[in-house]
Amino acid sequence: MDEQDQQQTPEETPVEETPTEETPDEETPAEEIPAEVLRANLTKANQEAAKFRTRLREVEKALEGRKTDEEIQSLLDNLTHERETAERSLLIENVALKFSLPEELASVLQGSTREELEKHAATLAKFAPTSEQVPPGDLNGGLNPGNDSGNDDGLSPLDRVRKIKGYR
Repeated sequence: MDEQDQQQTPEETPVEETPTEETPDEETPAEEIPAEVLRANLTKANQEAAKFRTRLREVEKALEGRKTDEEIQSLLDNLTHERETAERSLLIENVALKFSLPEELASVLQGSTREELEKHAATLAKFAPTSEQVPPGDLNGGLNPGNDSGNDDGLSPLDRVRKIKGYR
């Protein structure tokens, strides 16, 4: 029965014939392919090659500025140092403000932790001038022409002296 099945299978399948027309995509001798098709295929291949060359240049340009591991580590160390310096400056400024220290004393604060800085700031605060010790900014001796002291002439002290000298 197996032999009969095998014999019937080739007879049952119809054989289809392919058309005799040749398409330009099939491999045929070069003299049979029209020149326009060859030019189109060449143009297409050139365009693909140009895309690959452009992409290669982009990748080379991107890798050109790439740093080595040592350079990256050096940059990272520099940035870490700058950050630590900024954090310390901010910490010193905060402690100095907390204890009302002037800038001159804030710059000499010593200590590596907040507690150490606060302890030193408390010691320095004992010697720092307080607001009670600071003299007032307006020390003109009472000779302010804008002050109503009974003179309504509105003259400055110098003009008053000239006026008095003029009467003699």
